[in-house]
Amino acid sequence: MFDPWVVLSALTDPVTLLLMSLSACFGIVMGAVPGLSGTLGIALLLPFTFGLEPATALLMLGSVYCGSEYGGSIPAILINTPGTAAALCTTFDGHVMAMKGEAQKALFTALISSVAGGVFGVAALLFLSVPLANVSMKFGAPEQFWLCVFALTIIASLSSGNVLKGVIGALVGLLLACVGMDPVTGYPRFTFNTMELMSGINVVPALIGLFAIPQALLLLRAPGEKGVMAPYRRAPGVFWETLKGFFRRLWVVLVAGVVGVVVGIMPGAGGNIASFVAYNEAKRFSRKPEAFGTGIMEGVMAPEVCNNAVVGGAQIPMLTLGIPGSAPAAVML
Repeated sequence: MFDPWVVLSALTDPVTLLLMSLSACFGIVMGAVPGLSGTLGIALLLPFTFGLEPATALLMLGSVYCGSEYGGSIPAILINTPGTAAALCTTFDGHVMAMKGEAQKALFTALISSVAGGVFGVAALLFLSVPLANVSMKFGAPEQFWLCVFALTIIASLSSGNVLKGVIGALVGLLLACVGMDPVTGYPRFTFNTMELMSGINVVPALIGLFAIPQALLLLRAPGEKGVMAPYRRAPGVFWETLKGFFRRLWVVLVAGVVGVVVGIMPGAGGNIASFVAYNEAKRFSRKPEAFGTGIMEGVMAPEVCNNAVVGGAQIPMLTLGIPGSAPAAVML
């Protein structure tokens, strides 16, 4: 039987709080380094939790998970390279803000939004676990198919400036997704007799190739050229100004939080799909959708709230049904 006093005693224990803080810092580092991820961070930390109490171990692993989701936004904003797959949409407005000299504001926006998204996901986990778990059981192959179709239709919204480029990018992505073993027939597709490609192309190496390498080439420009690196100017009072702007845009938290929880409970969906859906929905609900992509707070808030709300959503089917909603949740299982 669930005893809330056991959890509260664990949360008020100084040693547990210290372990959670260290785990969160470790998760931020894992998320901030492109190529690493929360899944790898949880896997590395897992052996250190074997001798601990179950509540303390889960708190540490959850801290790594949450920290990595926030950490992915740091390189996404500063160097236009997402640290995790879920931080891809953060580059659309976050790096533009950084190039305009608002890197500090963008980082604070990502931090506050990550906290709000985490609280939203935990609230859903505490109060809506049973009904949402029943909903997650109804998401089968047809629902997953239509979710993917919906994700493809978002291309038209995200590439409104040049739809042709968006369609070409989507076709290239579908071609890369075909690499690997066919799940129905078991026949290898585009593997070129290479065993490493049998399981397909992993998202993280693809992101490193598509984002990190072009950005590294841009940084090789001559030092005097404009736009080589985003300027970072410290200014007093930016945090409080960002916090006020955040509270004026609480509708983004509601929209992105709901999307993150709902997509998070779908087994296998993860934060990368959820962040695209949340970004698109925030753009649709906005009074100025044309401003998205030009460096606005809503463009950073939506993906960051969403990918942190996914953390709580992914735990719902894992803790109630034993079915993980994301890759880090599968390691935690």
